[in-house]
Amino acid sequence: MKKLIILILLILVGRYLYLNHIKAEEWTGFFYPNAEDLSEWTESDKFFNDIDSCRDWVGTQLNVYVLSNPGTDIRKVNYDYECGLNCEYREHLDINVCEKTIQ
Repeated sequence: MKKLIILILLILVGRYLYLNHIKAEEWTGFFYPNAEDLSEWTESDKFFNDIDSCRDWVGTQLNVYVLSNPGTDIRKVNYDYECGLNCEYREHLDINVCEKTIQ
């Protein structure tokens, strides 16, 4: 019985360490072309290993938006974005839930 308790404790400690210290970060980008209407957005189709790569993706999305809307001045685009860490889609809430979000 003592061995079983030790095994369970080791599994729990191992899982905690993996989830909080070892697991690679997965950043997801969310680009909103109109900061006044957040119902329209583009979500990155891949995960990024760091926040800077996610922000680079946002810059690319801004350029794509400007190029696909002729006559748009990039300096006047009122966009918004988020980069979310370890996001997971929650179907019952119909939203992405992230550990942390950063602009």
